[in-house]
Amino acid sequence: MKLSQAQKALEFLKSNANQKFTARFIADKLIATYPQDYIEKRNNIKFQNNESAFKQQVIRELYSIFPDLIQNNPCVK
Repeated sequence: MKLSQAQKALEFLKSNANQKFTARFIADKLIATYPQDYIEKRNNIKFQNNESAFKQQVIRELYSIFPDLIQNNPCVK
């Protein structure tokens, strides 16, 4: 079963409890850990030949879910 981006981020943060990370670092780790899950997004016409724009989009998506992750999971700060 494919995990959602929120689930991937939560698992990463739980496995690295009591550590602080930037959204960029988390995005890089998720992309490296789950490359198959990002193939479709990476192949989007907006991101072809533009790795920076692709990573920036993943970072934006992470920023949008962080408030819910923090509020609903006491282990995430």
